[in-house]
Amino acid sequence: MTVTSYRYLLSDDSKAITALLKTQRGRSVRQIISLEFALPDVDPLLALQVLCSKSQPYFYWEQGDRSIAMIGTAAQRSFTGADRFAAAQEYLQEIVDGVASRTRSFKPAIYCRFPFFDAPASSVPFATSHLCLPQWQIERRNGRCALIVNVPAARSRSISEEKSLKVIGQEIAVVIDRLERLSGQTLSPTPHRSTRKISITEQDNLENSIDLALQAIAQEQIQKIVLAHTAEVTAPNLSIPSSLANLRDRHPHCYTFATSDGLGNCFLGASPERLVTVQDGLLIADALAGSAPRGRSPLLDRQLGEELLADPKEQHEHRLVRNFIADSLVDLGLHPQWSTAPRLLQLANIQHLWTPIRTVLPMGVSPLTVVGALHPTPAVAGLPRDLACAKIREYEQVDRSLYASPLGWIDVDGDCEFVVGIRSALVTGDRVRLYAGAGIVAGSQVSKEVAEIQLKLQPLYQSLSI
Repeated sequence: MTVTSYRYLLSDDSKAITALLKTQRGRSVRQIISLEFALPDVDPLLALQVLCSKSQPYFYWEQGDRSIAMIGTAAQRSFTGADRFAAAQEYLQEIVDGVASRTRSFKPAIYCRFPFFDAPASSVPFATSHLCLPQWQIERRNGRCALIVNVPAARSRSISEEKSLKVIGQEIAVVIDRLERLSGQTLSPTPHRSTRKISITEQDNLENSIDLALQAIAQEQIQKIVLAHTAEVTAPNLSIPSSLANLRDRHPHCYTFATSDGLGNCFLGASPERLVTVQDGLLIADALAGSAPRGRSPLLDRQLGEELLADPKEQHEHRLVRNFIADSLVDLGLHPQWSTAPRLLQLANIQHLWTPIRTVLPMGVSPLTVVGALHPTPAVAGLPRDLACAKIREYEQVDRSLYASPLGWIDVDGDCEFVVGIRSALVTGDRVRLYAGAGIVAGSQVSKEVAEIQLKLQPLYQSLSI
């Protein structure tokens, strides 16, 4: 269905949509009617702040010239266990098969989140993998903006399609009127009022974990392990939208994201690490490993970058990640290509060794299959992967939940973007748990790894609207 005036839905001349609703009754797959409406220039983050209630689940995503706010639920399902990516792919296909009238400038998208482990403790927030087709999708891309509304079709003859259509149209009209009032406005960043520096909790435990990891590496049990640690703060007046506005303003080269379960829990961050992007059949995955701070002057900054590029320990850590990603893609029958030497990815207070890896994604391979094959990469787990994950559970003091996990969206035509959920925080009520990690390999020094984690915590904390 092409772009349709919402006033058309309120008029008597709505036979085409009414007929479409009627054709969905009795079908084995739950049908979703997707409607698209052109909008003036609307900031999706401001739309999220204005439209979303505390009890509604939502997902927010922004990078470059693309931002998406997804609110409410038209279809959703959760998964656990070792086959969660395969089960998610089956459900994704069910949604795609059920979406009617997909020809449009903007496409309905399903947001996805997968906790780091297959089966985390059920008591932690976001303990299950989750796919959701939202009710409302506000998207801005390349200077254009649109609203997509996903409406589950009625299955029962006891429901009057004409009456249902009128109610749907009235609800859409109210939402569009509210969005049109936001035209030309933006959610501006706000100052971070706290003056203190965030510090990691229980540093002795972290140092002990790094010592244990180095012993396991020396005994050749593992090649690498990534250990995460946290800092916790109380933030009774925290504003999630304002914090996201700060993140996108301060970290424009990162992926700003947030996902909420509608139960008072939100996971948000600004990740520099893309896991998978697919656009028109071209897949890109990032190898991102090896870190150094930014310099306070151009000369020092250049010097630190050159030292990072030449550091044998950092180069070794980077090659582990790059080779793992390339080998995983080959195992799926793909043909990855990459440059031999890594580049520098320079962020606000840290720089990384970075190698983008490209390949053509055949029609028969789902992006979710690729996500499942790559997660977790050695950049956030270690090698050998299964043993490293077992050691992580042994050494770390907190459950990772969505930290370092795959988060993103996939549209009904298979284009997608997934990031690794690092430089992130879990908000539960008025408590904020900030996460950061460091890769431990042969030659790592405890003090430097602790300092790296401390360094990574600062940008996110300073972006919180508290």
